[in-house]
Amino acid sequence: MDKYVYLVGSITGQDYKGATDWREKVAQELKEFDSRIVCLSPMRGGFYLKDEREIAAKYECSEFTNGLPLSEEAGIVGRDLYDVKRCNVLFVNLLGLKKVSIGSVSEIAWAYLLKFVGAEPKVIIVIMEDGGVHNHPFIRRAADYVVESVEKGTEITKIVLNY
Repeated sequence: MDKYVYLVGSITGQDYKGATDWREKVAQELKEFDSRIVCLSPMRGGFYLKDEREIAAKYECSEFTNGLPLSEEAGIVGRDLYDVKRCNVLFVNLLGLKKVSIGSVSEIAWAYLLKFVGAEPKVIIVIMEDGGVHNHPFIRRAADYVVESVEKGTEITKIVLNY
């Protein structure tokens, strides 16, 4: 049976590589560890953003998006909520951010809430600096694990999903 890891992290304000490189690296390492681990990226299908130097919070459906509404408000929230609901692990990378990622905080809150409504519980792994902008009781309390490197977060994910 596949296990799903949702790769949460800031997209708005990032360039394409900044939004995708760490996700691709984590996905590759977890897939090599166990081929049943499936990583879900909110950047999937966002190939039209590859030349963006600073990704906007949303994009209207247009020729730029190849006519796909993936980056409209409803598309973003719908896809991300679906991924939070179906994942086993929420892998949240908040390293190096200068401002709060509202989407990431919302996804943490959704996953935390799902633990109390009869849904399959989500393991929430948060990667952030001790003095970072996300170092807040709401984030720390919702997280099952808080570490300061992607490598440590990846190791915890392997241990949690070692079935």
